[in-house]
Amino acid sequence: MDKESRSKIPLTQNQADLLKFIKTYSQENGFPPSYREIQRHFGYKAVGTVQDHVRALIQKGALQKSYGQNSKKARALIPSGPKPSSGKNIPIYGEIAAGGPEKPFKLN
Repeated sequence: MDKESRSKIPLTQNQADLLKFIKTYSQENGFPPSYREIQRHFGYKAVGTVQDHVRALIQKGALQKSYGQNSKKARALIPSGPKPSSGKNIPIYGEIAAGGPEKPFKLN
């Protein structure tokens, strides 16, 4: 099954919730959650349940594993599709007037 047809396979509600949690957590923290953090968040009794959902999301093309340099072990889960910006949004509330430097003056 090619990548294009895998991405069209619908997700179950649990898989969609888990994917949303991974995306939100990754955006807020700058890195994806661990299997244990996912387990605690959803109240699963075993990490194996998380592994099953993650495996299904990878097979459906919704997640990818990122491997460390010179490593055979996955180091991160990356949601497929458009990548969010890497920086945090910082609101800008106005402008600062800038000009050339002024000569210092003394107060008497």
